[in-house]
Amino acid sequence: MKFKYLVRLTFIMVITVCLLISCNYILENNTAKNRLSKESINRIQTNKEEARLLVKAAKMNLDILELCENIQNTNSDSNIIDLAESLEKTHLEISKNYNTVAMEKLISVPTYASEYIPTKNSATDETFTKSTLKLILNKINNQLKLLDTLANISNKTEYKVLTIRDSFKLNSSKNKIENILSELDKST
Repeated sequence: MKFKYLVRLTFIMVITVCLLISCNYILENNTAKNRLSKESINRIQTNKEEARLLVKAAKMNLDILELCENIQNTNSDSNIIDLAESLEKTHLEISKNYNTVAMEKLISVPTYASEYIPTKNSATDETFTKSTLKLILNKINNQLKLLDTLANISNKTEYKVLTIRDSFKLNSSKNKIENILSELDKST
């Protein structure tokens, strides 16, 4: 009788231990899945934010290209027209850089200007040129902020290289515009 009792007790203890081990395994496995899913969600959110910033920067770049064309269609000084042509050339290169990175990352960037771009109406050429250059300067500053944010949130080398290369070009364009604007302010 005692033997049967000991066998039953041992059998119940073995089953209990097995159940506890399996429950612990299930719980540990579940927390690992939760950790992986949180990492996946964070990665997806980062990818979305990177794409959003790249698209915004590309839109601003297209707006700048449109504004440069508007300046070229005015009867402004030759140095202002040359500046607009130089800016257009620089921003076409930047646009190609954006498109290259976007294609690698499977991001669709716009191919048209996003906002209403003012055209020359009854304002004088000098007034229109000044206001357009100030608008371009504002868009360049915003584009630099977007690229800086992109570099800060991303760990991908493609975005880091894009940011460094294009920030240099944008700062150069910004300096040229500021010089022309200061010359225009001195002449008036």
